[in-house]
Amino acid sequence: MGRQPTSDLAQQRRLLDMLAKRLPEGANPVLHSDMGWHNTSTTGGEAA
Repeated sequence: MGRQPTSDLAQQRRLLDMLAKRLPEGANPVLHSDMGWHNTSTTGGEAA
């Protein structure tokens, strides 16, 4: 079940390129990189 970082990076690049084409001129989006680990972790409490 190995994930290949290069394919993940290529997918991210394609998604960002698509986004860049759709942004209005002068837009300054904020990239949110939350992986959601806090929603799946059971350390210190129940999973959400």
